[in-house]
Amino acid sequence: MVFGDSLTFGKGVSKNNSYPSVLSKLTRHKVINAGISGETTQGGLRRFGKASTFINDFARRGQRHIKKC
Repeated sequence: MVFGDSLTFGKGVSKNNSYPSVLSKLTRHKVINAGISGETTQGGLRRFGKASTFINDFARRGQRHIKKC
């Protein structure tokens, strides 16, 4: 999971050209893009706990049993 602002989100490029998509292609691993355009450090901190829970649930149960973050 990548976490960040508009650069992570991929603002200004196609979804396939965002850096999380490119990272997924290069590593051949699923990469979840949790970027939000306009994100601030404070906003990121507020989302971090929820994202951590998502990652832990994903690791324990697998992708198909997880609700979106």
